[in-house]
This record gives sequence, structure tokens and C-alpha cells, in this order.
Amino acid sequence: MLKECVEDDFYELRMVAVDRLSPDGISVFFWGAFAISAVVTSVLALGIFGSSHHVTSIFWVIIANVSIVLLITQLLFTFLYSKEKYAYRFQRLQSILLSIISLKTSTEFYLALLIFCMGKNVPNNIRTTAIILCIGGLIYLIVSTIRGIQRVRKGEFRKGGKGLYNFAQSKAQISFPIVFGVTMLGGSIFKVLSDSSVSFGPLLQLYFFLLLCVVFQYAVAFAWPEFFLLTYCKFRFDSFIIPMPKRPIKENKTTKRTKTRKNQTYLVTHHNKQKKKSTEKKVGGGKK
Repeated sequence: MLKECVEDDFYELRMVAVDRLSPDGISVFFWGAFAISAVVTSVLALGIFGSSHHVTSIFWVIIANVSIVLLITQLLFTFLYSKEKYAYRFQRLQSILLSIISLKTSTEFYLALLIFCMGKNVPNNIRTTAIILCIGGLIYLIVSTIRGIQRVRKGEFRKGGKGLYNFAQSKAQISFPIVFGVTMLGGSIFKVLSDSSVSFGPLLQLYFFLLLCVVFQYAVAFAWPEFFLLTYCKFRFDSFIIPMPKRPIKENKTTKRTKTRKNQTYLVTHHNKQKKKSTEKKVGGGKK
């Protein structure tokens, strides 16, 4: 779908690759994503392998083990790309990891939510609502990606174009997930309230956490096409491989050393002059 597009069709994305999604900026994102993944993985590990664990399903044991392995792998890549020279040297791999890690981070909050649901007397409709909302978020991500590709073909990423985010013309795309999420959450809450045997107070925290899961996932789904297009351009156009900025570290060190030596020379010269003057005064006083 993008083979017909030329490099000029991605001009605005090139500006994003230099600024907001520069190799340094992506490295910072990796640390934020790792922090989120570490919290979720800790919840899974404590919920399944903890002393007071209540989840004995083999499925969840496998999920927890896979999450731990992925977290360790993510940490290794995060450390690797913390070094500037590697961030600029392996930009294609970094862009692939950006797409994968952002997608992973946006969905793994639901795992923690499902673990919380298993630890309490929670109605099944909350779990069902969470799963449907997660699937809806994945569908929304696919739709957003198709829309992003269409905007490239329409020339929205050319110089002076509006890029991916044109909120004036994207009301339908923005309002759809909001309406869908509110409808699902509202229906689930109404069903719980209509059941007199269920106390809504203890479930309020779960609904709030579910709301955070939905907002975070759908926000990433809205922005994810930019990550996908960046990855595509990194492999197709050499101009998207951002050169590492030249930092005059050695020159700065040399300048500092030169300044230090000049200061030391000035102090020694000034001291010798003062000493010479005092000696001349003493000699002049002796002659008198």
C-alpha cells in the first residue's frame, strides 16, 4: 500500500524522527515502558508464586513465566539503548522494538486486572468486560494503522501537511473508542448495581483500574501508527537513519585544560611580580 509513496511523502514523519522520536527520545520511552512492565510482572509473580497465592491455573503460571522472561529481555535492550552510540547505530532494530514494546505495554495492564479479579469475589461480567474492551482496543489499533497509511497516501505527511493527528477531521475516530468504552463500562456497572447480592463499594477500585487500562491502551492505539510508519521508513529510506550528533567532548576537555593552565600561569606570574616588588622595596629601604 505504501510502495507507490516516495520519500517526500514522509517529510513530516522525518521531522518527528529527528525530534520527538529521535533515538535518544525512544531510549527514554524504553525506560518508562520497562517501569510499567516491571510493576505488572511483579503483580503477576506475587499473585501466582507468592506465599498467599490463590491462582493455581497452569495457564497463568505460563503467562507469569513468559512475562518474567520478556521483562528480563526488555531490560537488556533498555540498557543497550541507554548508550547513545548503540541507540544511533542500531536504529532499525530500535524502531521494531518501539512498535513491539509499546503494543506489549498497552495490553499487559489487563493481566494485572484479571489477577485482581481472581483474588476477590468479583462478578464474571467484569472479566468479560475487560476482555471485550481489550479486544476492542486491538481492533481500534488496526483501524488506526489503516487510517495512518491512508493519510500518507493522501499526502498528509508531505511538507506542510497535517501529519497523523488532525483532530478537527478525526472526531469520529476519537469519539468511537470513547463511546464504546463508556457503553461497556456503563453496562457492566449497571448490571452489578442491579444485583442486590453484590456490594458495589469494593468493586469501585477495580472499575477505576479498568478505566485506566482502557484509556492507556486506546491512547497507544491512536499513536501506534506513527511507530509503525517510522519502522517502515527506517528500513526503506536511508535519510531516516539519524546521524549521531557530534559532541566536542575532547575539545571541551582541551579547552578546560588550556584555561586551567592559563589561570595557573597567571597566578604564578602574578605571585612572582609581587615577590619581585617586595624585594625591590626592601633593597631600596636598605640603601636609604
